[in-house]
Amino acid sequence: MSRGQFTFYASFASALSRIKKKADRADAYDAICNYALYGTEPDMDKLPDSAAIAFDLIRPTLDSSRRKAESGKRGGMSKQNGSKPEANRKVEEPEREKEKEGETEKEEEKENEDECLYNDGRDPGLASVMTEYMNQIEPHPSYSSTESLKAYVKELGPDVCLKAIEAAINAGARNWNYVNAVLQNKQRQGVRSLADWERQEERRAKNGATGNQNPAAGAGANERTWNVQAVDLG
Repeated sequence: MSRGQFTFYASFASALSRIKKKADRADAYDAICNYALYGTEPDMDKLPDSAAIAFDLIRPTLDSSRRKAESGKRGGMSKQNGSKPEANRKVEEPEREKEKEGETEKEEEKENEDECLYNDGRDPGLASVMTEYMNQIEPHPSYSSTESLKAYVKELGPDVCLKAIEAAINAGARNWNYVNAVLQNKQRQGVRSLADWERQEERRAKNGATGNQNPAAGAGANERTWNVQAVDLG
């Protein structure tokens, strides 16, 4: 079924903006729009990996929107049957259908939270963390790592989670064990914002200057130690 409109959430734009290559980002936009408006299934084998991942994340929300729009149309048309002369109904039905579809999609913004794993239309922070993690660390994350990341985002905030991913990249340790070790460490230390993280780094630098810590150790020293422990434990 073709549609005249669909809701494009801010979280969609936030996730897609993480796709580095413009051509791949354009492919993702095309796949989403063609699917949402015309029901055209993208060829996932031909899509770039980043575009295919983004589409898979956003698709549950698009499917939910389509179901609600179709349900709204059927309800609207049944109420109109027999209520007006045929000529008037032909004029008014298109406008009523558009209004009904718009109302349905507005309601969807409040109801999508449990229907989409990564994007709910209201949490661009979670979307940005998941997109960055899949782009930089693990293209196909496990259920366990996904659920853990969602919990970390809720407790520590998206900025801290993105900083942990950046630490893994800088350390050349692009794996879940490392990212998880960093976040566990920050969680135990009471870090709940980037400001907390930066204060810890300042304290570490001061301790290093007084000889309480190896001066060569950088901001990721504790994270590297935790990563070794995680690997040794299997």
